[in-house]
Formats: sequence, structure tokens, C-alpha cells
Amino acid sequence: MDIFQVYQIEDFALYLVAFVVIFSWFLSIVYVIWWGFQLVLSGWNEEKVKKAINSMRFSIFWVLVLIGIVYIFPLIWDLVWLPISEYITPERVFSTTNNLVDYLMQPTNHLSPEFSLDDDIFIEPMPDDFIDL
Repeated sequence: MDIFQVYQIEDFALYLVAFVVIFSWFLSIVYVIWWGFQLVLSGWNEEKVKKAINSMRFSIFWVLVLIGIVYIFPLIWDLVWLPISEYITPERVFSTTNNLVDYLMQPTNHLSPEFSLDDDIFIEPMPDDFIDL
């Protein structure tokens, strides 16, 4: 992924959908963990437990809705004769999502391609034995 590359509108839509999927997955994980902590810290108060369980249930429900939208959305656009399913298929959305996550999780500086953390310019080699320390 190059930020200075010129993209087509189909690529832009695909990346937009992939970013929405990534953001939704991230939020759902955060909410499930948050409401899991709320469940543990509720002291088994019936009102707090019920609120935490319902919130976790809705978080998981919206993840399933998101997956359904990724599969159903192109079919709905085909019904109104817009060729979205040619460009945005679930396989392409999930592969683009995977590529974006891999790109964002790389331990390099994306803005300066000449800089790399793998460069050992500043690292001195370790001695073979530590007797002379």
C-alpha cells in the first residue's frame, strides 16, 4: 500500500469497507473486554450482572451483523443494478483487511521508507566472550 499512489474509486471503496471492518472488530473486542471486567467487578449484583451480560450480548450481535453486511451488502446492490459485487466481494474485503492489519502492525516507519528498524547501523556487535568486560 503506497499512500502516494493514485487509486480508483473501487479501490477506495474497498479500503473504506476494510477500515470499517477493522474499526468495528476493534471496538467489539474492546467492548467485550470492558463488559467482561464490569461483570467480574459487579460483585454479582443482579442488576449490574444483567447489564454487563446484555451489553456483551449486543457487542457479539453487532459483530455478527457486520459479517452479515459484508456478505449481504453486495447482493443488495446487485438488485438495484449497481455492479458493486464485482469489486467488493467478501474475499476481497477480508484479504484487504488482512493486508491493512499487516501493514499497520509492521514495526517500521511508514512515512520514511528509507528508515528501517532492521538496520543494524547503530547496533554494535556483541563480543564472543564476556571475560574482557
